[in-house]
Amino acid sequence: MNRREESKALFQLWKKQAFPALAVKYSEQGNLRATIELLKDMAENGSTLSIQDLNGCLRGLCKAGNVDGALEFLREAKNSFSLRASVSTYSILVAALTAAKRNNDALELLEQMESVGLEADKDTYSLIIHSLCKSGMVDKAKVLVERMISRNCVPDARIYDPVIEELSKTGRVDEAVEIAKEADAKHCTSVVTYNSLVLGFLKARRLKRGIKVFTRMARTGPSPDIYTYNILFEGLSRHGLWRFAYKLLPRMNQDGVLPDVVTFNSLINGLVEDNRYHRAVTLIQEMVSRGCDPNAITYTILLKWLARNARTDECVELFQRLLDRKLAPNVYTYNTVMSALCKAGRLDQAHRLFGVMLASDCTPPNAITYRALIHGLCLKMELERAVLLLDAMAKRGCAPDVACYGTIVAAFCKQGRIDEAFELLERMPFAGDKVMFRTLVRALCKLQLRSFSEQISCDEI
Repeated sequence: MNRREESKALFQLWKKQAFPALAVKYSEQGNLRATIELLKDMAENGSTLSIQDLNGCLRGLCKAGNVDGALEFLREAKNSFSLRASVSTYSILVAALTAAKRNNDALELLEQMESVGLEADKDTYSLIIHSLCKSGMVDKAKVLVERMISRNCVPDARIYDPVIEELSKTGRVDEAVEIAKEADAKHCTSVVTYNSLVLGFLKARRLKRGIKVFTRMARTGPSPDIYTYNILFEGLSRHGLWRFAYKLLPRMNQDGVLPDVVTFNSLINGLVEDNRYHRAVTLIQEMVSRGCDPNAITYTILLKWLARNARTDECVELFQRLLDRKLAPNVYTYNTVMSALCKAGRLDQAHRLFGVMLASDCTPPNAITYRALIHGLCLKMELERAVLLLDAMAKRGCAPDVACYGTIVAAFCKQGRIDEAFELLERMPFAGDKVMFRTLVRALCKLQLRSFSEQISCDEI
């Protein structure tokens, strides 16, 4: 062999070795065309593509967001080389499809995988089942679990827990219990399993069953964690059983679980809903003494009670304290204070607060914000300003609802400005409700304009 032939042979050898690495590099850039062209060159030059290189290319394309390209590349690789894809090959594609919420495509790929004699592993099943449950397709997930068992692939907690959690969240807690029993028989329940059941029973107002599940956890395991306690505290407090929840605080300490801000917020909410505002304030002091600082939600719970009970000065003072503590109020916090100010006729303060919301990227006003301001303006009979605010609301991309229109229509009727009420009614992009039409009829009858009232259909009333 002369030097020229030797150089040519070395170059061909280099190409065979370099092409796979180059193909992976192209795929990582999301360049499907270049990757496939290189694949064809490799086939023509007698290069081989290993499973590792194939998986590397697929992983690169998927990471670059080109899942369809990865599927196409797999087809091309099969056509160009006598290559049998592995379970890990399909798992890469399943992971990408489920991440993109393409669950039906993932199921089709599973069928394709099994049609070529490959058995999916737990990881692959787990990816699809978890994604199906997150997408609200829990019945398909249940079928897949049964299919998995029929193919001698034994489920574990990763498989069962998403199904149990989704069934519990969607009001199908009795079905969740049956699956939990099946999981328990295989010794693969987890704290997530029981947390889901506790949540499901409490949401269904079956408090005794929820407490029974919790008691079993405490007795036989797995030990309750902070999420267990927070689910229990929130559910019990919401149903007026804050006293029972409060008595669980020592139990938490025994289990080595420290109450967090979510725990205390549930208790505080239960107290204020039971009109025990001062007891709630005392609990905040206890909370701080335990090394747990209140957050914006803690303050919002208290603000809600103060606003509801027309204690506007205290509401404003507490809101200022929230700001002084450098806590970030959310839109619900702002709306609570805004509503209190508007009901008290303190529109100047409400508008200043509204200006702060407009200037903030984090808490832009929503329909409830505008509704509170419109209600306040109508109470003061500043109807022109209310109509202008309605227009500004639409311009800012926040569509006025029937309550916004109805408040102004009712105020126009109260002032006897029936023509303007009808003009606003005609501007509405949707049909008015019965309350609005009844308001108009009453106003028309009061002004003895009965001929106008006949224009309104009895069916609409």
